[in-house]
Amino acid sequence: MLKSYFKIAYRNLLRNRSFSIINILGLAGGMAVCMFIIAVIADQNNFDTFHEKGSRIFRVLSDDTNSDAWATAPILLKEELKTSFSGIETVVAIRRQERFDLKIGEKGLPFAGFFTTSDFFTLFDFELTNGQESTTLTNPYSIVLSEATATKLNVKSSHIGQVISVNDWGDFTLTGIVEKPIGKTHLKFDCLISEATIKPLRLAEKINPAPDAWSDTWNTYVYFLLQENANSNEIAQEFPAISKRLYAEAERKIDFILQPLSDVSPSKILNNEMNMTMPILMLQSLAMLAFMVLITACFNYTNLSVAKSLTRAKEIGIRKVIGARRIAIMIQFIAEAVLTALLALILAVLLLELVILPQFTNLYFTNFFEFDAGISLNTYLIFIGFSILVGLLAGLVPAFYLSALKPVKVLKTITNLKVFKQVGIRKVLMVSQLIIAMVFFATVVILFQQTSLLLKAEYGFEKENLLNISLQGNDFQQVKTLMAENKNVLRTSGTSIIPGIGEFEHVNLLLPDSTQAVRTSQFEIDEDFIKNLDLKILAGQGFLKDDITGNSRIILNERSVKKMGFATPEEAIGQMVVLQNQSAKTQKSPAQVVGVVKDFVDQFIGTRPAPVTLIYDPKKVSTVNLKIAAENIPATLAFAKEQWSKIDPIHPMEFRFLDDQLYLQVSLFEDAVKIIGFLSFLAILITCMGLLGIANYSVQTRQKEIGIRKVLGADLQNILWTLSKSMIFPILIAIAISTPIIWFLNTLWLAKFAYPISLNISNMGMSIFILSALALVIVLSQAYRVANENPVKVLRTE
Repeated sequence: MLKSYFKIAYRNLLRNRSFSIINILGLAGGMAVCMFIIAVIADQNNFDTFHEKGSRIFRVLSDDTNSDAWATAPILLKEELKTSFSGIETVVAIRRQERFDLKIGEKGLPFAGFFTTSDFFTLFDFELTNGQESTTLTNPYSIVLSEATATKLNVKSSHIGQVISVNDWGDFTLTGIVEKPIGKTHLKFDCLISEATIKPLRLAEKINPAPDAWSDTWNTYVYFLLQENANSNEIAQEFPAISKRLYAEAERKIDFILQPLSDVSPSKILNNEMNMTMPILMLQSLAMLAFMVLITACFNYTNLSVAKSLTRAKEIGIRKVIGARRIAIMIQFIAEAVLTALLALILAVLLLELVILPQFTNLYFTNFFEFDAGISLNTYLIFIGFSILVGLLAGLVPAFYLSALKPVKVLKTITNLKVFKQVGIRKVLMVSQLIIAMVFFATVVILFQQTSLLLKAEYGFEKENLLNISLQGNDFQQVKTLMAENKNVLRTSGTSIIPGIGEFEHVNLLLPDSTQAVRTSQFEIDEDFIKNLDLKILAGQGFLKDDITGNSRIILNERSVKKMGFATPEEAIGQMVVLQNQSAKTQKSPAQVVGVVKDFVDQFIGTRPAPVTLIYDPKKVSTVNLKIAAENIPATLAFAKEQWSKIDPIHPMEFRFLDDQLYLQVSLFEDAVKIIGFLSFLAILITCMGLLGIANYSVQTRQKEIGIRKVLGADLQNILWTLSKSMIFPILIAIAISTPIIWFLNTLWLAKFAYPISLNISNMGMSIFILSALALVIVLSQAYRVANENPVKVLRTE
């Protein structure tokens, strides 16, 4: 029986080739996009799936009531979890370190890694090629290398016990090499150093990390392993009481949140993530966009199926008269839809492999989030199941409604088929399809205009031909002096934070007689930074070379001045302000405000400038800024690299142009425009194909009517209006419904920007007008073709 359904479906597809091609192309386009999104979701949900105990591993997050949640937590929480909770088996603290300079003999390279304990290997399934997991990170001055790091240093597993120099800390003993993990992980590291090393390094004053305090929620990641029979909800319920006890008298209140390992990547947006992972909100947005394209394709199929049913009325009626049950007719229509979807799957796979994946894998978006373009066999099996589901969804509506009609009514006509009292099903589907296409198109136009505004936005500082060089621990004054020897290096300066690229440090400001702190972004700079970046001084003056470091003099921006309660920049000059450390809440001696600069973008373009505090402290500078001449930039770079090799023969010079760094912040947004633009193009293309098919069938079924009208003397204009008015009405309804939807949806996301574009007729009206005009052209072209046919040829069979 099932075989006969598909045989009839196959014959119907061949009999109606033009409609079959339109249906297959429409479904293939929508399915290809959805398959790509499925591949992205499957890839991003493949993080840390290789840990055998993964279902029992949790990370503790810190939730500051004054800001967003943090992926980090106080290191003291490690002992608290061990002593206060009976359901916890193992606790691991991972303290991050941005840079380790590892050296064997004369070969040295910079790497990144963590301080942790041997329990790291108990909790996570990272395999050691050699060494004992239980003791490998127990003793001070023990180090473990990743397989990639060992290869770079030419270290083999037989070298366990070898001495490796780390920074200027001394000699460390290699106790193990970690094999490359069998799957993706958010725990990316080049090396691991025993946590027991921190104490002797502090005593030797080799490092000065944040103190082990409950207020430090920025430097440590805390994970624990739940016992097999324990309940994580019970532990989570005890956290509020612990937070209340620990932070009873603290100004900054911290709550702790449990996050399962499976939720770490993709994750909700968190501050201080260990590695950049794709936000779950982004995946949900992509899935929603793909769903809209697929719905458009399904609408397209349903529209065409209902239209095509006009030519199959007799078939439906006769099958019912000879005894066919409703379920049999439903299965027939669904079988046709499933067969169409399976054929579309073949074309969709070709589109995915040959067009979509090559294009999307070249985007900064996919590279940034480490998307693996390879699609596994399991994913293809999901695709097959997905295509069958699409076929079921697309065929369900025509199957349900057409199979419900009475034989007499079907044999007469089905043009009166209604979804609501006065609304035809075909018109409802057509209107819905047009609304989706219009919303897509208008959103792309608005996104493009907003992106153009971001690219042209004023940062409030000079960014052209500004070269940023990482000091990598070298002496700032030495680097600055040597780089300034070239005549093409116009100015030099230094800063601890590069503005506009998302880096930030915070310091609180208080007036001496106030307890209300103002949270500000902190930049530690030298005396030339303001001039080099051309920051505009509104009142007072900049720093002088002989200023005393240690926060004795500060410069504020306009927003800081307003937040502090000063009426004008001039009023702030000379005022004494107390600086409060953001983590330890320790207060320093009052600093004098000596200047006020105009607001500039301190973190991200598109967001409003935050309060900023500029502190004169060249000793804490980590980046040197070179303003170089636009002429002969390659020669200037070659000179800078030569000078760098004199300062640091081990490490290569790490440098980026500021305008390139700033552009990267907009790249993700640009890629979002490209993705939505591509989806919009597909939605519009599918909609147009559907309109073409529906218009073609609508006029074909009225050929004899038009022939009679022409014989009776109807002119071309009258015939065109007669044929087109039934399809123009849905277009007008779609315009009326889509306009407020476009305004509402785009107002929501534009509100996230500090400087959004305005919604007006140039972006909303233009896109709606273009799509409406395109729909009218399609309808009128089919009407014109039929209106010009010879009535003799049409009526000769009567």
